[in-house]
Amino acid sequence: MVKKNDSYALSSSILHSQGLGEFQSVHLNIVALKVLDKNFAGAVGEQWKGTLSDPMFYLGFSITLYGKGNSGKQQGPSSSTPMPIQEKFGESFTRRHNASKVSTKSHPKDNNTVGTRGVHFQEDLKNINEGNATIVPSSQYERVYKLENGSSYFVKDGVLKPLSGPRFVNLTRNEFKILGLLNTEGVYSKSIWSQYQLGIFTPQQIMKAYNVYLNSRK
Repeated sequence: MVKKNDSYALSSSILHSQGLGEFQSVHLNIVALKVLDKNFAGAVGEQWKGTLSDPMFYLGFSITLYGKGNSGKQQGPSSSTPMPIQEKFGESFTRRHNASKVSTKSHPKDNNTVGTRGVHFQEDLKNINEGNATIVPSSQYERVYKLENGSSYFVKDGVLKPLSGPRFVNLTRNEFKILGLLNTEGVYSKSIWSQYQLGIFTPQQIMKAYNVYLNSRK
């Protein structure tokens, strides 16, 4: 019989391999034994009071009864909370989405979202992985995250990419190329001028890329 001043550990291995044995007479009278704190008592409710009669009930966890005067905490059945998905940026993320890092080696696409000065990608990633973002329903992407700073990111092919935000700009293929030339060759880029003369780049494309270039300088 359990005494008030004794400490017992009822482990799943003992209960399963040997049956309840001497523990058949154990009564979890929460009030009389004074062994369970208020949080634990509230969590387990009435079902834990009475005789422990089923060893299978204890598979997967253990319970420790601390006698009077023991300052230890009690632990009931543990429920494993699944960890949130740890998102990540792709290997070429910086070269494609950080406006100041875009170069002539960056691969342009039809649509290119770049972040200008004031976008803190690593901080955004940290907030997403710490659960400080709202998951927005989307039929187009695997997942969409909305941050308090107004930035949104989406997941495609297992990697995180910028979607929109106050300091994000969407560039066409040519605008992205011009930005890469500005970052690589500077504002007096001969390549930009020659492709403008050939009718490849338009004045509107050059001006948009130039504004992004200015707004991404430190």
